[in-house]
Amino acid sequence: MRYITGDIHADPDRIRQIAAFCEENKTTRDDYLFVLGDVGVNYYCDYRDYPVKQQMADIPVTFICIRGNHEARPCNVPSYREVSAFGGKVYVEEAFPNIIFLKDGAEYEIGSRILAIGGAYSVDKDYRLMNGLRWFEDEQLTAQECSEILDRVKGRSYDLVLTHTCPFEWQPTERFLPSVDQSKTDKSMELFLGLLERAITYRKWYFAHYHGNKSMGKYEMLFEKIKPLD
Repeated sequence: MRYITGDIHADPDRIRQIAAFCEENKTTRDDYLFVLGDVGVNYYCDYRDYPVKQQMADIPVTFICIRGNHEARPCNVPSYREVSAFGGKVYVEEAFPNIIFLKDGAEYEIGSRILAIGGAYSVDKDYRLMNGLRWFEDEQLTAQECSEILDRVKGRSYDLVLTHTCPFEWQPTERFLPSVDQSKTDKSMELFLGLLERAITYRKWYFAHYHGNKSMGKYEMLFEKIKPLD
């Protein structure tokens, strides 16, 4: 079986929720739980991330993750290696083989044809920098990365598109933080995803990032909700 959920942020309550869900549904490592970014396991990029990784490793399911904005790119974490899986390349650590990160802009066959794209802009960037919290300079795709992905996928068809943020037109404005001046927020990822959405065909698109659950036909926003894909 395949399941999908939103941000985890290394939250112990979320991890317990997932563990209980997997116990109830009698999952195994042959079942997949897709996580739509901000997993929280690559925040410190060293041994301090190990406790949460071990908690997730103890859950009988395979996590298929895309990266969010509040975590490092796996390629920048020395313990990850790039391996072949699902018809493409993924990142995985030898010590935690059931936590797998997909590459931005890559295509996979995981029960269906999937396009995965992580990254977003942190609206709390200034707060994080002022309070000693980590901010990742490469949290968003570069203009070159966006251009290369668009060129590669234009005209292609997918069953599922999995992203952290969403196309500009779909932004859930009711989830915007009142303390954030949206006119000063970098929307380049959302604008890029809008171009991509018009360049491809797809059956269903899932995203997270905005910490809410909302179904809107062909696209759906997830946070703490866990739902089956099969």
